[in-house]
Amino acid sequence: MYTFDYNQDYSEIIDANATCEWISEDPVYRAWKQETSSQILHVVGKPGQGKTVLAKYITRRLSDEGSIKGIHSRALYYFCNSRKHAQETASSILQAMIHQILEDIPSLVETFLKSCGTMSNHPFSTTVSKGGWSLQALCKAFLDMIAASKLELVFCVIDALDENDRDSVEEFLRMLVTGLSNMDSNGTNLKVLITSRPEDYIMDELTEHPHIRIAVQTVQKDIQTVVQGRLVKLRKRLRLKLQEEADLQAELVRRAEGMLNPHLIPTLSLLHHKNESLNLTRSISLGDTGPGDT
Repeated sequence: MYTFDYNQDYSEIIDANATCEWISEDPVYRAWKQETSSQILHVVGKPGQGKTVLAKYITRRLSDEGSIKGIHSRALYYFCNSRKHAQETASSILQAMIHQILEDIPSLVETFLKSCGTMSNHPFSTTVSKGGWSLQALCKAFLDMIAASKLELVFCVIDALDENDRDSVEEFLRMLVTGLSNMDSNGTNLKVLITSRPEDYIMDELTEHPHIRIAVQTVQKDIQTVVQGRLVKLRKRLRLKLQEEADLQAELVRRAEGMLNPHLIPTLSLLHHKNESLNLTRSISLGDTGPGDT
């Protein structure tokens, strides 16, 4: 089965490092986890608000929690990236998740082949994967495999869905919503978490499912954590006094404008000497990819 190297994509994402912890206390997120029926949770955020780092944090937490609590569960994931994978479609997501579940439960290959054999020539197919299976075939096979897995709980984390091919995303979401409505009768609870920018075509398909909209104040603490962590490393080199460090931190947080860019402070072109004052206006750089760029 053809699939992009989803493990490599996952490993290249920076770790949360004391950020993203707010999600564990979010009432909508907690209700989604505790809900006894299959459900989609849509996390919506503007560019730079840390959705991808958050998705990795959630994936790791869900996987760890299942192991700790002894639940027969699995956390699957896929991180869309249009910059690396220009030809990425919703079929790429399904192929990666099917690959993951087959690695864990190889016996499900029979379910996969049976499903794909039935659906590969579906007359309503508009999207065909590089492996030759239609999107409908892959979606049916995936849901059939989850139902046959005998797992109590399956989590699927899909990041940056808006970076995927729009037509295939709309088709995928319609099939997923329909498929989830029939999932609970099979004894497996399937929970899907999707992150994306606030795109109407995605939100319209998920109107009946819960969502979390990332607000500036929500990530403000994480921004402060990132800034503080970077400044700790620079403190000695810059010979900052306590008040100067506090002023610099406040200015960097202000210039972030609610954007939790992983490279929030890629370069700090600061020249500080004993008898010189720290000129924040001229010397602070937030780099090339965040708001407030200089």
